[in-house]
Amino acid sequence: MGSISISTPLLRADSIPNELRFSPRLKRNQDMDFMFRYFLGIEGWVYTPGFWFQYNQHRATQISDSYHLGMQYAELFDSVYDYWQRNKGWIPNANRWMVGEFASGIALSLYCRGRISKANKAALFAVTPPFSALQFISRSWDFARFHLTRVGRRVWKKGGIQ
Repeated sequence: MGSISISTPLLRADSIPNELRFSPRLKRNQDMDFMFRYFLGIEGWVYTPGFWFQYNQHRATQISDSYHLGMQYAELFDSVYDYWQRNKGWIPNANRWMVGEFASGIALSLYCRGRISKANKAALFAVTPPFSALQFISRSWDFARFHLTRVGRRVWKKGGIQ
């Protein structure tokens, strides 16, 4: 029997931009990637407790059946990075901090898995403000310093950011 998944938020059709689609590069975690990019583009949301979906369990192959293969951190970063580059003009300013936060977390995960080149790109993106306010510069540096020092000296010796 396949695995069961958690529910997804109920989305208004008119709140989904035409540019937002599931990423075919991701074999797993498409829902997480889609929802992150969706929340970048909305100005607010409402929580309504209760069950607002019907789940039909089936025996066919499901994407969640391959979750034991691990997260696709590099592909997740590429998806969000590409989406940001194409759509940063309309993403609300109040949501832009999420991009740096996401990239710094992905950088840490990539460092821990030995993906140094991609981790360097994610870390640099996380601390290079694609945001127009000076408020983010110190915050970005704090995020980067916190995440990158957690990785430990072992990673630095492998050729990470010096």
